[in-house]
Amino acid sequence: MGNDEVLLDDSVRFAERQSPQEWMHEVDVWEGMAHGFLGSVGSLGAPTESLNLIGEFLTERFAGAPIS
Repeated sequence: MGNDEVLLDDSVRFAERQSPQEWMHEVDVWEGMAHGFLGSVGSLGAPTESLNLIGEFLTERFAGAPIS
C-alpha cells in the first residue's frame, strides 16, 4: 500500500495485532504512492514491482498447499 493511503494506519494496526500462526501477512508501504496505485501496473515501476511481490508472497504461501 502507498504511504498516502487513507487506511494506512488502520491496516498497519490490524497487521500488528495478528499472529503469524493465525494469519500469514506482510505490510509493505510504498513511499510516494497513493490509494489505488496498483491500478497503474504497466505504466509505473512501483505498482508493477509491488504486484510481482504480491505474486511471490502468494506463490510461497500456497506452493504445495493441499487443494480442497
